[in-house]
Amino acid sequence: MLIITYYNWNGTVEEMYKWEEEQKKHWDKVEGVKLVGMYTPSIPWNRAWVFKTDSFDLVMKNWGGRTDNIRNTDLVILTE
Repeated sequence: MLIITYYNWNGTVEEMYKWEEEQKKHWDKVEGVKLVGMYTPSIPWNRAWVFKTDSFDLVMKNWGGRTDNIRNTDLVILTE
């Protein structure tokens, strides 16, 4: 399945890039979840993360690195 998370960043661009680099390192260590990429969508969200996994629960269990610079979020789950 693919999991897409959208979020609005409420900090500086430099802070966002630093936080995203930390998150990439975190997800590289989580077995069973692959961070496919981070994108800037053409809808009213600042960024979108795309994960590939067989387990939604595994993604939620390992969700970390929460920051006060993220305001609104949205989640899309695509299954086969």
